[in-house]
Amino acid sequence: MAKHLSSKLFNLLLSLFGIILMGSIPALFDQMNLSFSGYIQSIRGVILMLVGLKPAVYGGMAGLEKPIFPQVFVHLGESGLILFLSLLSALAVALFIVFVYFLLPRWSQAGIAFGLRVLDGIPDILFMIGTQLLVIYVFKATGIAMANVATVQGERAVLLPVVSLAIPTMLMFLKLLILRYGQEVEKDYVVLARAKGVSPSAILNHHVLRNVVVSTVYYIRHHLWFILSNLYLVEVLFNVPGISWFIKDYPTTEVFTVALLLIYVPIYLLFHLFEWTIPGEWRHGGGCGRSGGGTGVPSYRGYSSCCLFSRV
Repeated sequence: MAKHLSSKLFNLLLSLFGIILMGSIPALFDQMNLSFSGYIQSIRGVILMLVGLKPAVYGGMAGLEKPIFPQVFVHLGESGLILFLSLLSALAVALFIVFVYFLLPRWSQAGIAFGLRVLDGIPDILFMIGTQLLVIYVFKATGIAMANVATVQGERAVLLPVVSLAIPTMLMFLKLLILRYGQEVEKDYVVLARAKGVSPSAILNHHVLRNVVVSTVYYIRHHLWFILSNLYLVEVLFNVPGISWFIKDYPTTEVFTVALLLIYVPIYLLFHLFEWTIPGEWRHGGGCGRSGGGTGVPSYRGYSSCCLFSRV
């Protein structure tokens, strides 16, 4: 346990140092020349700022700067709210669609799969612009303001940014969930469950879901930076004063490094907390052995058939 924690701590410290090195890259270039001394000085300045030996400030002329803290937390909160609501709604809708998908006949599944492939080929930014245009069209046609299309003069835009970010994220989840559910429903324990008379909805909801949930969280982990790139587009299009807006308006080494650290560290801790808190049988088959077949998910198979029927 201590060795595992020390390894995770070392990885975290290594990542933090990598972020500091990356944030100082602009100081490496002095016009068209390389300036290693400037790069070292920038790294030193950032480290001194992070340990509190140098003031953390942004914007303004010398002597008129504003403190980065706590202002950065305001922008981080805006981004965090949109990201959390988008992930939650995208995952909930994706799970519902997949649940219905596997209860439908084969010909219906083929039609839905074709529709999802078509939607998946649409650039994400078109979904974002499309939601804005839809709300504007409805307002012009009916006079009903469904949602704010942008944050202006204190009127926050939350619903539309959440929907715009959730749509491409939901399509991304659907690809994984349909693949993973499809792999699980072909396994022997599902065939045995059907033979025992267990309803398809119970199999999908209570047993297959257990085997899919961990791989889904790991999928989010490995694709989160892609989702964050979409979050940047959402904040720009909807004028959301989030963390991307803060970095864009104050593109200094200090702001970039602090913002990236505040994004990375909570995400790192949350995913490792999840890994630490999930039940052992979800990770290792609960002592019954892992369910067979390669799924591309590293050692997180969930329940095998004997675990399943000890609970049916």
